[in-house]
Amino acid sequence: MTTPPLQIRQIEQLPDGFAELASRAQAEGFTMLTRLAEAFAQGTNRFDRPGEALYAGWLDEKLVAIGGINIDPYFTDEKIGRIRHLYIDPTLRGQGIGRAMMRVIEEGGFKHFRQLQLFTPTEAASKFYVAIGYQAVNDVERVSHIK
Repeated sequence: MTTPPLQIRQIEQLPDGFAELASRAQAEGFTMLTRLAEAFAQGTNRFDRPGEALYAGWLDEKLVAIGGINIDPYFTDEKIGRIRHLYIDPTLRGQGIGRAMMRVIEEGGFKHFRQLQLFTPTEAASKFYVAIGYQAVNDVERVSHIK
């Protein structure tokens, strides 16, 4: 049996299945998808400024991944992008979904931004970002990795 191909699309609204994915994230102790939903509901972050985009990934029409890029709100340089809210269904990690999502996010991101950065507190995520070419940094406030 082969795995169906991952379908990644840019989205403008939170897709069907988002609540279930957010619930899985919350069960793992991650609040980024809850914050994403709140920002969408309040209209404070809709990934709609220049260079920004939010993407979702589906396997067999089931939402399995989400993530995006914003102008980094912690810096005044609008050519610095921030990877935001990347989350992969925990039952599907290690199958290349995160890498595929990041390829799409970076492809669009580097058309607008000169640098991409992010913050992650977890060792597993840190190893993932280093493996895809990000440099771990310790001396930048609110940033753990830069590319």
